[in-house]
Formats: sequence, C-alpha cells, structure tokens
Amino acid sequence: MKHSQHLKETAEDIAVKDRLWSATERELLYFAGRMREEHKPGHDGDTDGQRDVVSAARDRGYPVTLIRFLSAAKRADVMDEAGSERIALYRDKLGLGVSEANRART
Repeated sequence: MKHSQHLKETAEDIAVKDRLWSATERELLYFAGRMREEHKPGHDGDTDGQRDVVSAARDRGYPVTLIRFLSAAKRADVMDEAGSERIALYRDKLGLGVSEANRART
C-alpha cells in the first residue's frame, strides 16, 4: 500500500502528538531531577542511585546522554538555549514535532 505524499496533520493529530510529548517531556525531566538528587559533590563517577536512574531511563528507551545533560543543567539551575534545543531535537527525532504551518492551520 502506497501512502500519499499529500497527507496533512489534522488538529486531532496535533493534539495527540502534544499530549504524548507532554508525558514524554515530564518523564525526561523527572529522570533528570532524580539524577540531580542522587548527585554527590566530589564523588567521581556515578553513585549507586544515579546508576539506578540511568538503568530505569534506559529501560524506558530514553537516551541516557540527554538525561545526563538535563541533570547537569538542573544542578547548575540553568536551562539555556542549548538544553531547550536538545529537547526539541529529541522531540523531532521521535516524530512528535509539529511544523508551524500545520500548527497555524488548527
């Protein structure tokens, strides 16, 4: 079966993507927050708690490098443009990004 190149996202499609992304982003930030809480200043390498968080995130299919990056940003109390950009890239990679043209149509 061949798919049409002219399929357009409906408002319902965009709403589903937004809800799915909202849950995904919440979980990403939850794992990053747990990583931050388990961080021990002056400790080389990961603590046992951080290894548990990494294992849980990996089991759920999240990229560990993104979790570590967000955790470091949370520890520094900085969510700069690079952090927001990485999250947006991950959203697009998952196929949950919505173009501005499609969003404007809703």
